[in-house]
Amino acid sequence: MITVALVTLFLIRYHMTQVTIKQDIPVSGQLSIYPDTIALSGDQVTFDGELSAHKTKFRYRLKTKEEKLLWQDRNTRYLELTFTGAFTSIMPSTNQHGFDYFAYLKSEHYQGVVQIDQITAERALDRWTFPLHYLRMRAIFHTEKHLPNTTALWLNGLLFNYRQSEYYEFLTTFTQNGLLHLFSISGLHVYFFLGWLDFFFRRLGFTAKSQLPFFLLASVVLTGLFGGSISILRAVLAYLSYWFVKEFPLKFSATDRYALVLMICLVIEPQALQQLSAQLSFLFSFFLLFLRPSATTIKARLYAAYLFPILSIPMLLYQFYDWPIASGIWTFFLVPYFELFLLPSAVLLFLIASIEPISHPLAYALTSSLQVVDWLITCFPFLKWYAGALPIFWAISCTIAALWAITKKRIFLFLLASAGVPLIVTSIHPFEKITFLDVGQGDTTVIQSRGNREIYLIDTGGKLSFQTEAWKQTKPKVNATYSVIPYLKGEGIHTITGLFLTHGDTDHMGDAASLLSQFHVQTLFLAKGSQDHPNIKRLLRAFPHQRVELLTVDQVIGERFTIHVLSPLQLSKGENNDSLVLYTTIAKQRVLLTGDLEKSGELDLLKRYPSLSVDLLKIGHHGSKTSTDPTFVAAIQPKVAIISVGRNNRYHHPHQETLHVLDQEQIKTLRTDQRGMIQYRSFGPFIKQIQGLDD
Repeated sequence: MITVALVTLFLIRYHMTQVTIKQDIPVSGQLSIYPDTIALSGDQVTFDGELSAHKTKFRYRLKTKEEKLLWQDRNTRYLELTFTGAFTSIMPSTNQHGFDYFAYLKSEHYQGVVQIDQITAERALDRWTFPLHYLRMRAIFHTEKHLPNTTALWLNGLLFNYRQSEYYEFLTTFTQNGLLHLFSISGLHVYFFLGWLDFFFRRLGFTAKSQLPFFLLASVVLTGLFGGSISILRAVLAYLSYWFVKEFPLKFSATDRYALVLMICLVIEPQALQQLSAQLSFLFSFFLLFLRPSATTIKARLYAAYLFPILSIPMLLYQFYDWPIASGIWTFFLVPYFELFLLPSAVLLFLIASIEPISHPLAYALTSSLQVVDWLITCFPFLKWYAGALPIFWAISCTIAALWAITKKRIFLFLLASAGVPLIVTSIHPFEKITFLDVGQGDTTVIQSRGNREIYLIDTGGKLSFQTEAWKQTKPKVNATYSVIPYLKGEGIHTITGLFLTHGDTDHMGDAASLLSQFHVQTLFLAKGSQDHPNIKRLLRAFPHQRVELLTVDQVIGERFTIHVLSPLQLSKGENNDSLVLYTTIAKQRVLLTGDLEKSGELDLLKRYPSLSVDLLKIGHHGSKTSTDPTFVAAIQPKVAIISVGRNNRYHHPHQETLHVLDQEQIKTLRTDQRGMIQYRSFGPFIKQIQGLDD
């Protein structure tokens, strides 16, 4: 009966909470700000709020420096705003293995993202309008106001789950080693806070029954302070169910409690299992039902502790494509540091933050201790298994098999299911591939041989920056983080055989530093002479030990397939018309990649190679009218033209003249701004073309 009732409630709630993402619609009216979500970057402020009783994301470009100072004081931003603006266009992920922002918004019940054009009026909200948001805002503001910036950064993340981009930068080492969960509000934190609360009530003489209303109220407040996500709610409910069974005569097993918490969470948030944090939270707590070590010796506890991350391998490969090998060992050693030192000290620091002569030395000591831990981690080899994406069927099957094996204490089968089978499955790469990634207004092409034995990248993409006033400047985002890097990780690529930089423009090589930092690039290929271009020269200074090969015309690169250098004919300056031009046959396609080569360069190329045959032509300079000469196109007669171009770009690429030339020759045109990633793959006699994510 309980199950039927909960399932009925779930279905009703699921229907009630469904939202349709609004896009490209003008909007005006009143919105209410959630002040604990405000984040500033340069001249842009973002926050969550309510519009027409629906949760919405908002963006607003600040007009003046004075206005930015107002928004920096979140204490004054608990407001209802009258505004005009529009819902922006949100696309699903356009590259394989990339983050799907559209799916994220839908799973979190956002009705869309609104770009505010103008704010016409402000009205202060009553503090009881969003009491938990207000309380969390006050806590975050208290920390930001009284503590040094770096300390406030990690303290707000650790205690209140409030994270800005700088938070992840400060914790880069922890993130790389799979230890960010120690800084995330989880069962560890919840058990710490609620355990101390229970201890406090008992010291005051409260019985379990008499403290129950206060304990439940405190649980609600803590859930709000921690950000109120479903993973936090799960941890709070799990502790409460444990506490009830311990204090009252209730007969619920650990499995019963897990099931009850899961059902309650699904009634409250029907799409919980579509949210990444909730998936991981429920998954790992489910693992604990099978891994309840009673070992007392350090060796036995370390052994038991490492079973957990090994058991997690299949699902982590499905979600993140790699596995930090030392994460289990580091977690084992660092949990006491967090539980016995950092968390209690962080709470004390928060409570005394306003007494700055005392709080600032403590803040310095705690931040220094984190930096020491960071340094200790970097003293050991960084080990990560770059497996690639594990299909969901294999991830679930391997996890179930591993759970069965560990309950039967069959360690070999456990290791085979957790690591062996995923290793075999992710190492199978039967296709030859050429992929034109969607990197916005830029270029990146990835060429993969069968088995990923040879990997070549042609350009990296990059975002052009423009000079603005100091207060408007933002830390530039690396576009490759959302496009090239996830694709390579999802394909299980750690070593890149060769990276070609066609020339020195930022939109072609601006993200090269990020790729050289995160992947082993065996050889960096440059057109001879282009190493003196300012952008490339700066890159080479940053990576003095990188192997570089300077290419000249008619050189041939590659073993399993060959890449021919067709241009430049003379010493390159790293500019558009002396771009590196490459020709290869891959996935049964003859491919010509021209960088930003202009019309005169195309005609020179035609004179030197008059019988050039092409199936796929990568259109030069993103479809600008300065490239794609009609004579050149008519002579090489490509079957398909690929244009790598950003949506709604300021240059209005591709130009109509270029599209007209291609139409005249009846050449099929594929654009990354319309179709997303474009890929050709072959296996034996079979060839498949993939556009966007229709794989």
